Amino acid sequence: MGGAKAESSKSAMKSWIQRPASRISSIYSIRATGERIKLTEFDGPAGPIFIVEDGTHRVAGAKAANLDEIPCDVHTFSYPRELSTKNKNVAYEWEKRIKCGLISGKIDELEDGAFVMTIRGEAVPWAAVSSQSKFLEISKIYERIFPNGLQGLSVPREALIDPVANNFFLSGRWSEWKDK
Repeated sequence: MGGAKAESSKSAMKSWIQRPASRISSIYSIRATGERIKLTEFDGPAGPIFIVEDGTHRVAGAKAANLDEIPCDVHTFSYPRELSTKNKNVAYEWEKRIKCGLISGKIDELEDGAFVMTIRGEAVPWAAVSSQSKFLEISKIYERIFPNGLQGLSVPREALIDPVANNFFLSGRWSEWKDK
């Protein structure tokens, strides 16, 4: 990019950032419906974290603009809570997490083939997320924000952040992992 063009782009960005908040608010809406950024709050053992479910680019734009506040919808949850699926693999993953103590709850199979998990509590509030990779990703983010924030829980820290350790833990073979 040429120097004059780069300077022009930089100037345009600076101008955009300095616009009144009422004009900047349009970055939060990508559709005419005015859909807002969606966050999920996980109130973990050392403090809360917020995961962006929809609107990552808008959050990045707001951070680049150094905005103090971002209009968004924050999803929180309390216990007991229910999750449902018709996917047998998801229900199987839930069952493993219940058996090893990540989740305190039960699963019921309904007549229509759906599975409903009633959660009374979780070792970490993201224990019921849909996949192992998302679970481990959130755990690692949590550790980055709150160093040692996953120490001293009912579940070993390694089982929360390491994929191999997590597999040993979920399969009931944690003592094999510890003895390595």
